[in-house]
Amino acid sequence: MCGTTYTTIDVPEASRTEVYSIDGSNIVGSYRGTDGVDHGFLYDGTTYTTLDVDVPEALGTYLYGIDGDNIVGRYSYGDFNSQSFIATIPEPSTAALFALGLAGCALVRRRSRSIP
Repeated sequence: MCGTTYTTIDVPEASRTEVYSIDGSNIVGSYRGTDGVDHGFLYDGTTYTTLDVDVPEALGTYLYGIDGDNIVGRYSYGDFNSQSFIATIPEPSTAALFALGLAGCALVRRRSRSIP
């Protein structure tokens, strides 16, 4: 196609990066970390931010949609079990750690990591 631009989305040090949704310049998806665990991520065009559900039984976080400050996703636990969630996040440019309450008092962690 003429005039089409492709941009690779590749979380640093990930063995696999999957993009699921875009809203403006914000992209969400999941990646497999060096720890062998699937993590959710937010990419704002310059910074990859990991967003993981912080509950003891969580084995992986997957972010499937973004609309403004709202993200929908799920986390897996146990054998073939998962729980969906909706999270409201602060502005993506905020690089500080934060915690948000989710349904059932689950928490989301945010860590910022710049593109090399």
